[in-house]
Amino acid sequence: MLTQRLAFGSAMVAILTLLILSDQASAERIPKLLITQDNWPINISYYPSAEGKESPVVVFLHGEGEHRGYWEAKDKNWPEDLQKKGIACLTVDLRKQGESKPPGTSSLKLTAADYRAMTTSDMSAVKEFIFKEHQAQRLNMRKMSIVASEESCSVALIFAVIDWAKKPWPDSAVFSARTPRGQDVRSLVLISPVKKVPGLPLGDAIASLRQQEKDLAVLTLSSVDDQEDKGFTDAVYQTFKSAEQRPRVFKLELNGDSRGIEMAVQDSRAASVFSNFIDKYLVDREGEWVDRKAPGGNRFD
Repeated sequence: MLTQRLAFGSAMVAILTLLILSDQASAERIPKLLITQDNWPINISYYPSAEGKESPVVVFLHGEGEHRGYWEAKDKNWPEDLQKKGIACLTVDLRKQGESKPPGTSSLKLTAADYRAMTTSDMSAVKEFIFKEHQAQRLNMRKMSIVASEESCSVALIFAVIDWAKKPWPDSAVFSARTPRGQDVRSLVLISPVKKVPGLPLGDAIASLRQQEKDLAVLTLSSVDDQEDKGFTDAVYQTFKSAEQRPRVFKLELNGDSRGIEMAVQDSRAASVFSNFIDKYLVDREGEWVDRKAPGGNRFD
């Protein structure tokens, strides 16, 4: 009997140890340094998924003058919450903000050229990292979402236009057999979007993305008393919604007058709506993992 009790106790310890290690693995956060094509350092935090090649991936962007740490508050960490559900996440310091600055610099003024570079160079470096993780079968880039706040909403929208403009590699006479290239952004979450961002034509981006052939879901978040918003978030929602024949464009208006990341992460209703949106319009979307390395070359997506 004593031997049985000791064996049972040892088994329970082993199970508890595995559970603890599993929980630690699910909360893993890995800092990464990416270098853009124009040699700018872009720092990210990577929350890998334990689900492997069928894991969706969500990219979190911040507003002007903020940094990726705004998404990583200890008790209000949306990336960590998604990671626990088996979703890979990245939080990004866009150029000249957070840790994405040359050594020895503090505050740097953002220009129209900087914002344009965010949509091309910065987001291309992020996409290349995701591509490499996809090829290593650690996530599925065909299920990609971008969560953006304030100024970065324009960055996300224009990057999505660029991504959807890419056609499959012409490596097969049969169109359906061609290696996919781009068209990976399947959903966007836009929090307190800003009407005018230097160098980024937001209206043109929305007009392009609202076309029916782009299989894109959109969720907008704002607060009812936000004096800076002045109804712009609702205008963005209405513009997307007006072209929709399917119920995949949504808005959530929260009480109060706050905006951006702070508004979203502090509201339990926002967290619940966001989580359900990601489940339905990213996790449950069609898009099995496929090899993205075109035959005969090592071409980046």
